[in-house]
Amino acid sequence: DFQNSARRERWETLISVKQLRRQPDVRHVEPNYRLHTALEPNDSAYDLQWHYPLIGLPAAWDVTIGDPGIVVAVIDTGILSDHPDLAGQLVAGYDFVRDPAADGDGIDPDPEDPGNRANPGNSRFHGTHVAGTVAARGNNRIGVSGVAWGARVMPLRALDDGGGSLSGEGFSQMNQALYRELRERGTIVVASAGNEATRAPAYPAAYDGVISVAAVDAQREIASYSNRGTSIDISAPGGDGSTDFNGDGYPDGILSTGGSADDGGVEFAYTFLNGTSM
Repeated sequence: DFQNSARRERWETLISVKQLRRQPDVRHVEPNYRLHTALEPNDSAYDLQWHYPLIGLPAAWDVTIGDPGIVVAVIDTGILSDHPDLAGQLVAGYDFVRDPAADGDGIDPDPEDPGNRANPGNSRFHGTHVAGTVAARGNNRIGVSGVAWGARVMPLRALDDGGGSLSGEGFSQMNQALYRELRERGTIVVASAGNEATRAPAYPAAYDGVISVAAVDAQREIASYSNRGTSIDISAPGGDGSTDFNGDGYPDGILSTGGSADDGGVEFAYTFLNGTSM
């Protein structure tokens, strides 16, 4: 029973192939497969995103670019919400940084990243960079493309530019129970493995139920800074700014959305960063 003619034609083709293969005067038979062009975004700096072929892009985009119903919470330093490559890619987030000195107002529903308030020139806008890798708008002729630009990002500010208490702690039984509960409720938790070049488990990445991600360089070798060992679940490009293995004239860091800051304010930009976060 076929619900449409295309399926019937496919079935009839396969039957014909099998019948022809039985003929003694036929050397070889195979279907005449229909080919399709592979999706590549037209973003102006896409050619500098050398790391995407290492994770199966652009081939995976022929299957999906993500879905707006999928929300990725980026728990980091917050977001530059007006960055042009993140327009329309965000859902409401939250700021969990208690210290009012970090952004002037303490805990509130505003996850905007103020950068390094004490020394604006040292601002990294780490959360914006990670969010861009997740879902920077693709096919908009500017900047870069995110891995799943059809999905949406929820920026959750848990760190300021100087850091915070999000990772690096030892094992906590309460935290382990929390991550298991999240997994059981259908939330996939992913964490960077850490940049200390050690085999010792680093948390929260090493918790059971958390996907721990190490970093490789442009030659698919473990990055010199990346943690490693039995607690690692998977590796992905994290970059190495000290090399230009592919000869494109830029360091082999990971290019994504970012910003630059001085005493006059913040300018939106695209920056290369390295690390297991990337």
